[in-house]
Amino acid sequence: MWGCDSQEAYDPHPGDWQYYPRYFPDAEGILCGAPAGPGGVCKLAHIRDGTSHTLMVGEVTARGHGTQEGRMWVGDNYCSTRDGINGATSTPGGGNVNPYDAGFASFHPGGCHFAMADGSVHFISENIAQVVLTIIATRPERVEMSGTVTYNGQPVSEATIRFVPEQGLMAPVSGAQVKDGAYKADQRGGVPVGTHKIEIKAYRKSEMSRPGTPDLLEASKEQQEQYIPAKYNRQSQLEIAIEPGSGKIIKNFDLTD
Repeated sequence: MWGCDSQEAYDPHPGDWQYYPRYFPDAEGILCGAPAGPGGVCKLAHIRDGTSHTLMVGEVTARGHGTQEGRMWVGDNYCSTRDGINGATSTPGGGNVNPYDAGFASFHPGGCHFAMADGSVHFISENIAQVVLTIIATRPERVEMSGTVTYNGQPVSEATIRFVPEQGLMAPVSGAQVKDGAYKADQRGGVPVGTHKIEIKAYRKSEMSRPGTPDLLEASKEQQEQYIPAKYNRQSQLEIAIEPGSGKIIKNFDLTD
């Protein structure tokens, strides 16, 4: 990140800094969330949707003009795009900046500057759609997927579907909830380009006896059982290859015993 150059000179010795560890478990950026974990190296091959489409460095503001309060430690200089640009946690957004919560912001009207992974610099509007900001803040190209899930011909009322990248694919696991037989994997832009194993699990109520003291011998505990066959989850035989530039994909799953 880079301090906004529209900010007035700051006090180099803020008196209320405190250290708190910051974690971004879902980060897939150039610097934060680099491949191989903390200290990892991001190569051009890891930026699957193009260096000109991926953010690398952005502006930040402090707690107000003439202060450095709210800025990060040298080794902890990551920001999240979770709250957008000039979001509610930033000074321009009206917040009282927490050093470990504020996102990208500037005192330039309407947005802030970012350096892309190709070295070019662009001014990005604070009105950018959150889904677009999320996509350009991450390395992998993603594709929205949706469709239906049935089991023995009947819609699955509630389930989870996961897309697990094949070994060697630098991409995270993605997924969606299945509700009334339908799913839509669009979080953070969808499923990364590449080949994925598909895992589907669904649970239903199961009455199982629970042993205990004499006065509890007749008691039972309602539990959940996973009823989708293993060939669709832990021993999944389902696979999908998503090509670059695929656009939205509709994929239905008709599961059987």
